[in-house]
Amino acid sequence: MEVEAARYLEAGLIPEPPASIVDFVKANYDMTRVKTAMYEGKIFGVPLFQGQGALFYNTEMFAKAGLDGPPKTMADYTAYAQKLAQRDASGVPTVSGWSLRLSGGGSGIAEKYWTILYNHGGTLLEEKGGKWRAAYANAAGRAALKQYLDNVVVYRTVTPEMKADAEAFELGQTGMFIRESWVIGDVAKKAPNLKYATAPLPKGTLMVSVDLYVPNKGLKSQIAWDFVQKANEPENLLWLLENTAWVPNRKGLDYSAVLKKIPQLDAFVNTPPGHVFFTVPAISPASEILTRLAARLEKAFTDKSLAGNDAAIDAFLKAAAEESDKILAREDLLAKP
Repeated sequence: MEVEAARYLEAGLIPEPPASIVDFVKANYDMTRVKTAMYEGKIFGVPLFQGQGALFYNTEMFAKAGLDGPPKTMADYTAYAQKLAQRDASGVPTVSGWSLRLSGGGSGIAEKYWTILYNHGGTLLEEKGGKWRAAYANAAGRAALKQYLDNVVVYRTVTPEMKADAEAFELGQTGMFIRESWVIGDVAKKAPNLKYATAPLPKGTLMVSVDLYVPNKGLKSQIAWDFVQKANEPENLLWLLENTAWVPNRKGLDYSAVLKKIPQLDAFVNTPPGHVFFTVPAISPASEILTRLAARLEKAFTDKSLAGNDAAIDAFLKAAAEESDKILAREDLLAKP
């Protein structure tokens, strides 16, 4: 079940679709995507497209730094960032080596941390018996936070004051960053001459699905479902990919024609074997958990007292995880250890 739809489904505000729609979903989508449109074992919506992370890197900057390809491990990411960062005569960074998500509010900070955490072998929340608990107060959580601190505080390959994210990439003010595929369409509009490539992350990425629901029954609802099904026809999904760069969820699409025009999409539609897609649990407090963690992380990323101090990092993660578990307990969703 899509996270933002959770509360509407729990409140009974979205009815089940016609049987023909359920059959359509079962026939054309794999279960990883279908689960995002389910509630209590029943299909309520149709997966349309998904956001998923991959590495964007400036190939000209990589060449100048003597880097002949994308980083393969999380240790490589920090090593590459040190080579890519550019500084003025006083040592102040002017071009970031790796534009990490350090600010901006909302759950996005926690989602980006979750992706890096996963590639260190961890996860943010784990399910046990249909309930959940925080799973990041451990060695993987420490390694992920240390990577932020190493880049921000220790090596200063990036600072909160620098331009960040897609804007920095399009302006040539960062060597690389992790983002969803929509950046490809944005670069085409704002920086068409930028030389760049994309690459899958070492182990996997957070996947956030966008699903379509119809909140009513009756004649008009059938018209809406007809639109949903039409939107998910292959030619329309390929148009969506080529013109917005959002990756369709429907399986069995032939991307070859689009990839000839936009090769940077390959890292998103042809992920290597074993590459894992994970998603935010479809539970109503998920957004609150992520937002509260994000507020803590935003302060931690620049906290010099945490840099090189494993005990302090562990204490930070323990306190944050306790808050996450407290939210889950309040909703009667906390799993036993």
